[in-house]
Amino acid sequence: VAEVRVYVYDYGRRTYTVANALATYVTATQTWTMPITTAQLTPGQQALLYVRARDTKNNWSGWLTRAVTVSP
Repeated sequence: VAEVRVYVYDYGRRTYTVANALATYVTATQTWTMPITTAQLTPGQQALLYVRARDTKNNWSGWLTRAVTVSP
């Protein structure tokens, strides 16, 4: 994986609060991470996370999505 891109749709605001953000690879834990601040989410509402990855040959994966509820 060469890069991972993240989008966050905030249902409380009815808009994307994160768009095309580049995740960071952490070698020590072998994980991708993308900090999302409380200012980017509405407490008590749902958010939809979209993620996709690009390999070293410039091929993009399909979108992976996950709906989450933001704790108040």
